[in-house]
Amino acid sequence: MQIELTDAAPTHAALLAALHRDAIDAAWQESAFATLLAQPGVAGWIASLDREPAGLLLVRCAGTGTGTGAGAGAGGEAEILTLAVRPAGRRRGIAKALLMTMFDTLATQNIARIFLEVAETNVAARTLYSAQGFTPIGRRPAYYGSGAGSDALVLARDMPKSRQSDGSGSGAPC
Repeated sequence: MQIELTDAAPTHAALLAALHRDAIDAAWQESAFATLLAQPGVAGWIASLDREPAGLLLVRCAGTGTGTGAGAGAGGEAEILTLAVRPAGRRRGIAKALLMTMFDTLATQNIARIFLEVAETNVAARTLYSAQGFTPIGRRPAYYGSGAGSDALVLARDMPKSRQSDGSGSGAPC
């Protein structure tokens, strides 16, 4: 079993939409992936398991804290927009590999904290995120659907200061 990661680009939008559709009930359209990946500060990765696309992760960075003025140098924030793994690829290290690649990339970009939302009912994802240092900081009622929709837990993880650079890294999203 070999996991390979590829940087996602707007040209991968159809593949990303297909992966997302196979993994998540409320899947995003191809146009959403193309639009997001064309925006500054957005990056993504596609994970393949034994050369078959199996998962994806998209992240958006904001306020990297490298400018001047109030809060300068404090470090920016990032938000995981989506992390999805096809059912056949789950529990095989794909989501963790995607997260590790994201952490390594963001560590060179003066990112101080990472946020995400996860369905309160998604125990597997919550367990994964907890093992990677994410902790609950809030709740969004009925975030995943109206009426009796599932609440989202807002999770956050601080990036280790020892891994943060001066924000001058190259080739990264922020």
